[in-house]
Amino acid sequence: MFVPVKKCKSKELCPWVRKQLQRKIRQRDKAFKRSKVTGRLSDENKFQKLKQEVQRDLRRAYWQQVEELIMPKDSDEGNNSMKRFYKFIKHQKMDHNGVSPLKVDGILVSDPSMKAEALNKQFKSVFINETDFKPDKQHPQYPSTTPINITAPGVLKLLQGLNPTKAPGPDNLSPRVLKEFSLQIAEPLAILFQKSLTDGEVPVDWRRANVVPIFKKEQKYSCANYRPISLTCIISKVMEHIIVSNIMSHATNHNILYTLQHGFRSKRSCETQLVEFVHDIVSNMAAGFQTDVCILDFAKAFDKVGHKRLVEKLKWYGIDGSVNRWIQSVLTDRKQKVVVEGTSSAELDVTSGVPQGSVLGPCLFLHYINDIAQSLTSTVRLFADDTMIYNLHGNQECSGCEDLAE
Repeated sequence: MFVPVKKCKSKELCPWVRKQLQRKIRQRDKAFKRSKVTGRLSDENKFQKLKQEVQRDLRRAYWQQVEELIMPKDSDEGNNSMKRFYKFIKHQKMDHNGVSPLKVDGILVSDPSMKAEALNKQFKSVFINETDFKPDKQHPQYPSTTPINITAPGVLKLLQGLNPTKAPGPDNLSPRVLKEFSLQIAEPLAILFQKSLTDGEVPVDWRRANVVPIFKKEQKYSCANYRPISLTCIISKVMEHIIVSNIMSHATNHNILYTLQHGFRSKRSCETQLVEFVHDIVSNMAAGFQTDVCILDFAKAFDKVGHKRLVEKLKWYGIDGSVNRWIQSVLTDRKQKVVVEGTSSAELDVTSGVPQGSVLGPCLFLHYINDIAQSLTSTVRLFADDTMIYNLHGNQECSGCEDLAE
């Protein structure tokens, strides 16, 4: 009897419903109840008037919210305006990203454990078993990376920048806990990270991943139409941030990455790729030349990265020493399990690929695919693994589509 009571609404109000509009909605609801109790015409007319005003104000507030998302103010540009826009679009979709009943051996199955096992088997089927090879490039072409000195203030900054709403990894350690206790654990983690980097050894838990299947396109009952997103330990991601920052700085300082690669790079995006591509096409048209374009998509590109070849390529680009040994340890003896509706599959070995959803994965993939345009005379534009090959009017020897790959 002494516990305070508070009524909680089951449905949250829409973000465009501000306080003034909420107050008018409450007035409308009270007028509705009063009109039902009294039955007077005056109360009914008052309710109808308030109802029309609320409907009008709701429409205006909604479209004002949409306009602010599409054309944000100058003061909102640094406040994740695009993130809020895509979040709004996602909530407008009628379907939700989940795992529908899957077809296994010609039979639709709905049991979460069976779906998890089927998806894990599908994800493993795209892995490659890399054979032994002799590297063509014996010596590094670029200078070696500078030694990494991991400090407690740097680790503290990364911990305080964690998003507390992100999902934890296999260790079930929430980023909210790490952020709240960042002052207390920053120095011990810095010592742990430095020891791990110096020895080139990664803890076993950091090489485990819970895979969340994300539907891509076409039939939802096909296991092949789901993308594996790996949830790894948050502490591992903090360490990966340090390694990736060093590698990308090294690549920038020595101009290692391909100039027309716009994926996963600072100050480059799909917008910059589109602007430059359209400029090339329009310039070609203005000069009176046709443009033949070949668009490629590498199937399961992230999952088919060979670990041995990746390590050798990193050495070629000067990423050697302790950083290279640490990356080798990250890729060695990896295991994953698929989680569907709270049910996990059995763990399977990951024999190839870089984990999608990790911090390190995109960085490694950029270096792995970096020399794809080395032997081509055509213009090659990349956004991660998405590739466009076309000829510009300056290359007059190219007369048609058959010359694109030369």
